[in-house]
Amino acid sequence: MIDRIKGGIEPENVKEMWPGAIESLKAQRIKNPHNKPVVSYHSKKQQVVFDVAAPRCLFGNNLAEATDSDLDELVTAIQCEFTRNGVDVPKEAIYNAQIYYLEYGKNIILPITTSMTALFKRLGKGLTKGYNALEFHHYRKDRRDGYKVGISLDNRDIAFYDKTTKEIVGKSLYNKENKEIYCKLLEQGKQVLRYEVTFYNSPSVKANLSKFKQCRGKFTLREVWDSKLARELLVSFSNEVLNNLPPAGCSKEAELRQIKEAIRGGFSTSDILLYKGLENLEKKLGANTAKEMFNPIEERYAGGKKQYMQYSAAKNKQEKLAEYFKTKRDQTIRKIKRTINDFKPIRVDMGTKEIIDY
Repeated sequence: MIDRIKGGIEPENVKEMWPGAIESLKAQRIKNPHNKPVVSYHSKKQQVVFDVAAPRCLFGNNLAEATDSDLDELVTAIQCEFTRNGVDVPKEAIYNAQIYYLEYGKNIILPITTSMTALFKRLGKGLTKGYNALEFHHYRKDRRDGYKVGISLDNRDIAFYDKTTKEIVGKSLYNKENKEIYCKLLEQGKQVLRYEVTFYNSPSVKANLSKFKQCRGKFTLREVWDSKLARELLVSFSNEVLNNLPPAGCSKEAELRQIKEAIRGGFSTSDILLYKGLENLEKKLGANTAKEMFNPIEERYAGGKKQYMQYSAAKNKQEKLAEYFKTKRDQTIRKIKRTINDFKPIRVDMGTKEIIDY
């Protein structure tokens, strides 16, 4: 659902509760939100604005995920923070605040046996496929607090990162509750992959969300706080990445075992070399290009069929040998897809620091 969100209140909906309250907001240093909203004055927009990390504000941690029914509680928290700073803002004005920064995301729980480094290498290839290198910024950060991979394009980010390491290694004073939760997960043999899509300004919010939901005018807090919209958007962006992944790799030991099984099945070493060579050619060049190598256009026009017959024979052997060289089932990617599609919110028992539903 929504992780972090920023919105602006129209000036006519703002009243000072005491003289100089808005001037005080203008003088405040901008801070990141932790377990409560941050309110400030945006001089460029000429608006009082709020910045809130929804899960931390609502649940005291960032593993639990909000639902549509949590919006009223969040709006109350934002209103209370405005009041605490001497600014009276009606709830309806907060519901109708124009959103100029928005993060939709999903926490994906994976077994600890999943190699995050290998997963991020594959996700990086899926992220970049189909994009022109001049149009986007692709980043891979092997950071002290975890690994992250993503792309930035048109004031929009799509990213995956190692949330478990980030939260356990992080030194924030507000991080104690999170550390306990993620340490508990590790003890249970689990870790968390974070998938996130971020929009950095109002035009980006409108341009991207309009593809999934009709909205007259601006996208407000009420409009964007919509689990159906969040799910459709996250599924769509994740499919662009996950459907473009290279095949799952095969370890050296597993590949040698497959070769030995094929030889025991009656295939010769030359058959296996032909299979692996043709497979690599088709992966690197594409099946049509590989076929063209065996039977070029000029040969076909001259009536040449000998090489094409060689290709047909190679393909027949490839089909028979394929039974021995099946790629391993990609359980991790299936788990990621299923979690995003199901879009079931995670809940955490703050007493035991354990996940009670996901």
